[in-house]
Amino acid sequence: MPVSYAVIDVDFTGAPGTDTSYALERATTATGPYTLIAVAVPLLAEQDVYTDTTAPFSVPLYYRATGDQTGAVTTYTAGPLDQAGQVWLRDPLRPWADLALDFCDAAQSGHVPGCTQPNPELVWVGLGDERWRADAGLFDVLNSETPADVWARRKHTDTSIIFFTRTLAAADRVYELFTAGGPLFLQLPPEYGWSDAFVQPGDVAMSRISRDQRRPERRWEVPITVVDRPLGPAQGTACANWCALPDAYPTYGDLPSGLTLADLAGGNVLCPGGEPVEPISDTFSRTVAAGWGSTDTGQPWTNLSGAASDYNVTGGVGTQLHPVTGMYRTSLVPAPSANQNIRADFAFNFVPTGDAVGAYLVGRAVDQNTFYTCRLTIGAGGATALSLRKRIAGVETQIGATFAPGLVYTAGARYSMRLSIQGSTLTAKVWPGSAPEPAGWQVTGVDTDLTAAQSGGVRSAVNPGVSNPQPLVASWDNFWMGP
Repeated sequence: MPVSYAVIDVDFTGAPGTDTSYALERATTATGPYTLIAVAVPLLAEQDVYTDTTAPFSVPLYYRATGDQTGAVTTYTAGPLDQAGQVWLRDPLRPWADLALDFCDAAQSGHVPGCTQPNPELVWVGLGDERWRADAGLFDVLNSETPADVWARRKHTDTSIIFFTRTLAAADRVYELFTAGGPLFLQLPPEYGWSDAFVQPGDVAMSRISRDQRRPERRWEVPITVVDRPLGPAQGTACANWCALPDAYPTYGDLPSGLTLADLAGGNVLCPGGEPVEPISDTFSRTVAAGWGSTDTGQPWTNLSGAASDYNVTGGVGTQLHPVTGMYRTSLVPAPSANQNIRADFAFNFVPTGDAVGAYLVGRAVDQNTFYTCRLTIGAGGATALSLRKRIAGVETQIGATFAPGLVYTAGARYSMRLSIQGSTLTAKVWPGSAPEPAGWQVTGVDTDLTAAQSGGVRSAVNPGVSNPQPLVASWDNFWMGP
């Protein structure tokens, strides 16, 4: 039987810090877009062998693993996998039970020659009629000729799968696949116009098709409904996972403002809008004038303060130009969750004279006047200091103590910085871009003023007394933001 899965040797031993679990994303091109396929996968000594049982066929496969504890990223490649002209029914959590169904010239008979594989035990017949169920109700109104109409987004899709087994052993394999009761992954050849999808099977119907019922041939028909992707053995799906919810929001009172029990039931808490929560990343490997465009993962950048021409993407970095001193430049993207882990590389094209400059990572930002941040201050001559801060309605105050990393900035040097906001705890660190990431946090603080996800991003400042000649440019690269 052709191999229906990809195997990835995940290894974080060469990355800075220590990770005990990771999230895995997959794409079919090196530049994405990437789809989240697994969360909180445990590591043993920072290593794991991951079996991707839902990989698409006939395309290159690119994987990106992100450590949950450090945000470190490692990448891998695999595939293409060979579909061998077959239909695949797969159990993402039990790959040993996967079924490959063959095509024959006249599948309805279940025992004719002309099959793409010799003597197949399982023969594909086809899909049943497809229905998109209405999610609507009509309610009679007193003294009105027309009823009240209440509706919501239509369901997609209900259909059925029909196939034959030609041996008793094959019938046993069907039992093994369906007995667990969970969603399956259905892959059809491209001619069907069916996108790979997770489906929840309904009642399994089996018929003995021969007049002599001692013969082994069986006909199977199973209703299926397209459902969300399951991310692991925990109950629920990516957006309504009752095991993951307490990790994100320990009590009902911890839910972001405005969310209700109905949002919990509808899967709109872990990932509002029904889409899986995915990290945001940007390597700025594009060219954009008068703006930053969108991240590698598709989120649009919003640039605040200054002219559009002050923001550009060129040479593999996003730039913020300061044509005058005493101004901020702020670039934000929508945050995937209230808990935020933000990392980026930055550089200034000068060492300040006369006054200081600042590089900021920004989290839970309502706008450019309300947010949490970590700030690396680079003083005149290059001395540095790291601090946590909050800005509420334009008033900025420090959270916790200042850390002196002992770094002296030189023009064009690339530094890396990380900000973590987990509940009410804020932490941050900074290090030279050429050095390993420090294992521990350098500054820590607690604050409860800002709780909603809002936006995250980067910010630069050039104080009024800076006397360097123009141009004064802050550049950013390798931005990453996850929960």
